[in-house]
Amino acid sequence: MSADPPSDESDDPWPDEPDEPNPEARWGDPERELPSVPRAPEPRQPSRPRADAASDVSGAFWASVFFVNVGLFGLSLGALLIYFRGQWTLGLALTGGGLLALLRTAQVYHEFRRSRSGESEDDERESSETEGADDEERPTDDRRRRTSESGRNA
Repeated sequence: MSADPPSDESDDPWPDEPDEPNPEARWGDPERELPSVPRAPEPRQPSRPRADAASDVSGAFWASVFFVNVGLFGLSLGALLIYFRGQWTLGLALTGGGLLALLRTAQVYHEFRRSRSGESEDDERESSETEGADDEERPTDDRRRRTSESGRNA
């Protein structure tokens, strides 16, 4: 007896197995039927240009940023070299350089503040000179304090 399948059946090796639905058939062909994705709108140009910082402000800012970065790097690396490797010469040099850079940062900051306060005093002087006689008629803050204190004492 041979184990050949009967000849009246089809080529299906599992004739009793029901046909299963294809799970991908419900989505169609996604490679060909891609959804239409809307494009983002083009950014509009600003109606007015950005106001840049004054050159003295930006110069003082970037100088301070540079000196603070150099100072912190020198202080931290110098301390690490001294503590972990015992390299006193290089460590002290870096620590000293870091301290000098931080001192320079403070100097840049105070120079900037001094220049700004000098500009505001000059502006106040110019505005008071243009007002003229009106200043003489108005009592100053000191006069107001004196008159209010004398009224309380009486």
